[in-house]
Amino acid sequence: MSSIEPDAPQTAVPPNTSPALPPPVGIRRPARPWGFWATLGWTALWLAVLLGSGVACFLMAMIVLGATGAIGDVEQAAQDLAANGLLLGIVAIGQVPILVGLTAVLAKIRMPVREYLALRWPTYPQTFVALGALLVLLLGQDLLTWSLGRPIVAEFMRTAYRTAGFLPILVLGVAVAAPVVEEVFFRGFMYKGLAASKVGVIGAILITSLVWAAIHLQYDWYGKATILTAGLFLGLVRWRTKSVALPILLHGLMNAVATVQVVVVAEGWR
Repeated sequence: MSSIEPDAPQTAVPPNTSPALPPPVGIRRPARPWGFWATLGWTALWLAVLLGSGVACFLMAMIVLGATGAIGDVEQAAQDLAANGLLLGIVAIGQVPILVGLTAVLAKIRMPVREYLALRWPTYPQTFVALGALLVLLLGQDLLTWSLGRPIVAEFMRTAYRTAGFLPILVLGVAVAAPVVEEVFFRGFMYKGLAASKVGVIGAILITSLVWAAIHLQYDWYGKATILTAGLFLGLVRWRTKSVALPILLHGLMNAVATVQVVVVAEGWR
């Protein structure tokens, strides 16, 4: 006769329950933007690349001009090149792939680039309202500047216009390249990380505006205050529309209007 082995002990499973299942393969945790300190750290890196690429172009121009005997007094030449319109335009255009590319890489690490940088089109009503608000802002700034007895056009911009050489290069750099580079980073990348942190939307708008104004070293305190005001306006537009495309458009229009004012003043059309 064969003996029957008793069954091995079984682990009891409570009724109405099922064993825990492993997480599905390929499912990732929800993407989140960089935190507050990480965003500030990447901002410092971005600013270093901005400064470094500008200085590199500046030094290359100094070397070329020195080698050709086009400069005598190095100190005076450095001051002249710092406000040279042609060089400014070339640098601004050349920085687009470098700085936008860096911004996209930093965003891609955390989530899709389009989502992180808010690369979406605003609605037509949002666009029309923002354009109207921009007109009021520009008129208000010019009226305040005039009432304070200050020049509408900064001396830096007059010098840039006089030394532009080929004006389309300066216009392309000022009204297209610079707005794309700066808005994609400040109202795109930097805003996203700060707004999602403890400082919230208000802190994000304020901090991005302060840093953006501070990098415009070519202007005095009044010019920086004007840029700060514009930054707060662009930050509000970014918040209300959830889009960085409209701030790019508005920034470009602001710079285009400023360029037209430079031409009018420089050519004496007044």
